[in-house]
Amino acid sequence: MTVLAKTNWCVLVGIGLITASCSGSGSGGGGGGDVAVVPAGPSGAAPTPTPSPTPTPTPQPSYAAASDFTRDRVFTAIGYTLQQPRGASPLTRLDQESAAQGFDFTVATRQYKARYGSAALTVGTQVQGSGSASFDTSVGSPQSLSRKPVDLGYDANGAGIGLSYAGYVTWQDTTDPDNRVLRYLLFGARTLASDLPTAGTVILRGQSTLTSTFVYGGTGATASLAIDYGARSVSGSTAFYPASLGGTGSSIYGPPVTPQPITLVGVVDPSTGRVSGTATYTASGVTGSFEGALYGPRGTEVALLVTITAADGTVYYGLVGAQA
Repeated sequence: MTVLAKTNWCVLVGIGLITASCSGSGSGGGGGGDVAVVPAGPSGAAPTPTPSPTPTPTPQPSYAAASDFTRDRVFTAIGYTLQQPRGASPLTRLDQESAAQGFDFTVATRQYKARYGSAALTVGTQVQGSGSASFDTSVGSPQSLSRKPVDLGYDANGAGIGLSYAGYVTWQDTTDPDNRVLRYLLFGARTLASDLPTAGTVILRGQSTLTSTFVYGGTGATASLAIDYGARSVSGSTAFYPASLGGTGSSIYGPPVTPQPITLVGVVDPSTGRVSGTATYTASGVTGSFEGALYGPRGTEVALLVTITAADGTVYYGLVGAQA
């Protein structure tokens, strides 16, 4: 007779319970593995990143007004000379900015020392103005000197409007009545190369103060200039109003005259702010030249000296000033 061994189910159940408790099942008895515990940081939170330092802003360049003569000033200038020998055609010369022409001003003595090539002039101020039309004038004989703003016209109250950062000096020498000489010195706070725009087109509007060696001189007109910094070019226009030759009821002023357009085409040097090119008197196709520069912050102003000599010997000359 075979005897079967009797299984002790209580012992097996007990072993199963012990095994289950040691294996550490997950929630719901799903038989997962060990649970990893991540230790917290010292404060119990993630560390705060160190902020980047704030960059120091680049300082903006400072420009002194052309009318600021409360201190000593030393200027190099763009120069123009008109020499008028009696009985002969006028002689002209236009020079880009250099130390050959310019002037110094000493506030203690209110004295100017002007220079243009080998010519020199020392004068003391006799009249001083103020405001936007500020000027100093020394009216002497046979030479005189006047410092003025580049004229842009008048406001609603009749006050003169001029460029803030560019001005000019007229130096007249009548030492020899048969050989009169007029000199222009265009000066100011030139725009720094680092402050010039490098792209885009800026439109500047203003006025020309053109005149001529013809009878009564004539006048300039409104002016417009486009500076294309990407193409490094300048283009614009103004006009010349010939002087009236007289009319009914007047020996000087006559019927309205027709403006004669003048076009300006040239280049801008981004390393110096120099502006130069060709001026064309469109009524006759005669060409001349202009020489100038950008002045003030970001080239906000432009001033040019213009000269054109016609076939008949008439010289058209003067300034063009404009601002953005």
